[in-house]
Amino acid sequence: MNISIKRTSPVNGASKMLKVVIDDSILSDMTVQNLLEYITCNVDPSLAYYCHSVCEHGVCKRCILKVNSKTVLACTTRVSSYSHLNIEPADVGDVVRDLVVCFKK
Repeated sequence: MNISIKRTSPVNGASKMLKVVIDDSILSDMTVQNLLEYITCNVDPSLAYYCHSVCEHGVCKRCILKVNSKTVLACTTRVSSYSHLNIEPADVGDVVRDLVVCFKK
């Protein structure tokens, strides 16, 4: 699967795309959050995204982001629903870094 992730610098706000290709067999039952964890552990440990110990329930909604221009929760959205992934921060506030957003009040 082809995956593109929008990266944003906390220093100057500049953006670039991280492009990754991952074998579909690895993605079988992953959520987007599981995928981001896999990428952080195996490809780029500097990737910033929101995750905490009791995620995967869709309760706190802090892991909100956009997948293929649609706003979703990373912890409950299954990767198997997509043929490719374009992941970027959600439009709910200011981007702190990469996929981490400071919610507007």
